[in-house]
Amino acid sequence: RSVYQPKWGVTNGSLLDTPEACQDLVDYAAPSLRLRFEQEAKLLRKSVAQVARRDKRIQARELETKNLEALLEAEADMKKAAKGKSAGMIQELEDMRARFLDLQVSNEHLSQQVATLQKQVSGEEKLK
Repeated sequence: RSVYQPKWGVTNGSLLDTPEACQDLVDYAAPSLRLRFEQEAKLLRKSVAQVARRDKRIQARELETKNLEALLEAEADMKKAAKGKSAGMIQELEDMRARFLDLQVSNEHLSQQVATLQKQVSGEEKLK
């Protein structure tokens, strides 16, 4: 079916050859397209700002993670040093216990020698 509008100078499948009609179309479509473009630009700016904020949050979290990892590593080093020191102190305590036992044995021997010497001295005094 063919539709002809004499005012437009167009038939189906033909080109619009009336400049006034073209200008009317542009005048009609341009404001809504401009408004749509402005809205899209505004949304784009919002999206860029959101991405920037998210990027800052991500960077802050990465920095916090890095700091926590460094802290954890420092704590692990301190724990390792404390274990080493504890092992050294345990060995020192065992050495002191062994020395204490040796001193107790030595004390007992000396006490026996003193008792023996006192008996000898008291025996010699009785003989005098």
